[in-house]
Amino acid sequence: MPNSSSLAIPFAGRSTADDVLSGVDLAGKTILITGCNSGIGFETMRALQAHGAHVIALARSEQSARDAIARAGGSGTPVACDLGDLASVDAAIGKIHGLGRQLDAVIANAGVMGASQAEQLYGVEKQFWVNHVAHFRLVNGLLDLVPDRTGRIVVVSSLASKLSAPKEGIAFGDLDGRKN
Repeated sequence: MPNSSSLAIPFAGRSTADDVLSGVDLAGKTILITGCNSGIGFETMRALQAHGAHVIALARSEQSARDAIARAGGSGTPVACDLGDLASVDAAIGKIHGLGRQLDAVIANAGVMGASQAEQLYGVEKQFWVNHVAHFRLVNGLLDLVPDRTGRIVVVSSLASKLSAPKEGIAFGDLDGRKN
């Protein structure tokens, strides 16, 4: 087994999505991404589209997703999915199933961060709900569309999770965030 110093790592912290996808043809691939309308989600969607992928673009409203697809200039299907609303997540799952497409990848990117005070959704702290629980429900509702051997589920995170997450992991005794 080679040691880490002998492995060539082609990408670094300043690599762009276009650097990573250079020479990759995604024609015929369908990739779903949450949080398509801004930040990393938008840039990821733009790069995937530029390399031929059809993107199922999820944002809080269908219009936001539609606008993001137009700004990116590629091919996509807008879907409303407010991760703070179970009915919206379930409706998105239903709409995506209705498209009749296989999902080559699901990128769970959307999230909220840094609320000034604890806010609850369904009895759970909002940031944990939106960033983890709602994505869990969404992805599990779509797994039958993702091929077993070739499909990918990608969960995006950031260094901010190290700053805000409890050291012991999920604080099951404080899911509503009232203690911490």
